[in-house]
Amino acid sequence: MRVADAKGGRVQNVSCIGVEPGGWGDVYKERQGPLGQEELPVLEDLLAGESGEIGMAQEQATAKRRYDISIIRPEMRVEQVKLRGDGYPPQRLAAIRKGLRTLHTLELMAQTIYKFQLTEERSEMNTLLVAAMCNEMGHYQDFQIKLYEYGFRPSILRGAYWLVGFAFGFGSRVLGRKAALKTGIWVESKAVHHYALLLETIDWDDETRKVIEKDQADEDGHISRWRSVLALISSVPAQA
Repeated sequence: MRVADAKGGRVQNVSCIGVEPGGWGDVYKERQGPLGQEELPVLEDLLAGESGEIGMAQEQATAKRRYDISIIRPEMRVEQVKLRGDGYPPQRLAAIRKGLRTLHTLELMAQTIYKFQLTEERSEMNTLLVAAMCNEMGHYQDFQIKLYEYGFRPSILRGAYWLVGFAFGFGSRVLGRKAALKTGIWVESKAVHHYALLLETIDWDDETRKVIEKDQADEDGHISRWRSVLALISSVPAQA
């Protein structure tokens, strides 16, 4: 896969992780080496003054497992669906319910942002936005499935997040490509922080934790992608 260097606008080759067919196990592999610089969420500019939050997100990024973010809709098989939470104490279930509802509603907002950033142009930018929207729709389904596996229901307030997503998406589209990209970077950076916080503070079952980690890795990928595109756009001189 070829991506542009966010600092210099150079195009680099980035290898994806080798995986074998077969569901969620395909997109997971223990980290074998040091964390690459391109894998860290670049949060300093977007979360200025929130050094503790940045530290938590970077610590989580360093410790988390490696996932193949080129897979934007992982396969899910019938046998992977199961009822969860039997024997869990009420406090643990309450924390899981709150965490899943938070992630579910935020992913609704994210997919709506990308949906309303799309224009009628036949452009690479729109191709990337469709891919990002597809990815976020998969995340939304991930957390809806987990909610029902635990016997929970989505938040009745989730419609408000659709409205926020519409406002961010349509508003940034009107303001142009740079505004759309900066909106994506800002929103995804906040998402990475939320994922890190929820992974740190909630006692998830192992399978749900892997889903959350994969989705967090996807958000990291969105940040890198939008930063690369923004760097390339900014490097092109404005025409008189």
